[in-house]
Amino acid sequence: MSFDLYVWHEPDSITVGDAETKLERHHDGEPAVFAADPAVGRCFDALVERFPLEGDDSAWSVPPARSETLLELFCVSHRGPEIADVLRDLAAEHGVVCYVVFPAGCSPTARGSRRASR
Repeated sequence: MSFDLYVWHEPDSITVGDAETKLERHHDGEPAVFAADPAVGRCFDALVERFPLEGDDSAWSVPPARSETLLELFCVSHRGPEIADVLRDLAAEHGVVCYVVFPAGCSPTARGSRRASR
C-alpha cells in the first residue's frame, strides 16, 4: 500500500473539492489541467534533499520524477505521515498546493489562502 501525494501550482487558493476535480480530470487524460511553474520543481528539489530517491531506507514506493507541472509522489505507507508533514511545510514555503490522498487534505498555497478541510 502506498501513500499518495500531489503537488502543483495554483494562482489562488483551492478547496479540497477543486483539487479532487483537477486530479480526476488529469487521471481521465485531460491535457493541460496543471500549468507549469518553477516553484513546483523547487519544492521537489527540497523534498528529495530530505528524502533521497534511493537507499536502503527509501521512503518512495515509486521513485518520483522532477516536474514543474505536477509532482505525483508515491511513498511507502509507514513513511506517509512523516513525508506529508514535511511536504505541507515545503508547499507553503514554495507557494504550491499539496494534496494528500490518504488522509485527504489540501494544504494552503502561500498566497494568503485558507486551509481547506473535509
